[in-house]
Amino acid sequence: MSETMIVCCPCPSCQEGSVGYRLCANRETVVLLCDNCALVWMHPNQVDADHARDPLNPEFARQHPQVGLRSSRWANQTEVNDWGWGVYLLKPGDLLKASDDSSTAPPS
Repeated sequence: MSETMIVCCPCPSCQEGSVGYRLCANRETVVLLCDNCALVWMHPNQVDADHARDPLNPEFARQHPQVGLRSSRWANQTEVNDWGWGVYLLKPGDLLKASDDSSTAPPS
């Protein structure tokens, strides 16, 4: 089965790749990873050039030992939700759909 990447945004550093949610080797930690330049971001609301980190930098490895990318894989929606980042997966129209659904609910 091929891996499917949930895309967060275009890469702000290389401007050629896509940034997606990556489940680290410990199967507990989710980070964001560019599929082209392999830079890492630690939070979806900080995906910009200033917050890009090189996972091969020894200082990064010391500060974030939980971010093991060897034998990591793209996270699925459940894993992103479990990590607490499900709100970042919402699309602009999702909130409108939710409010439309509640307006059609029968009165209590």
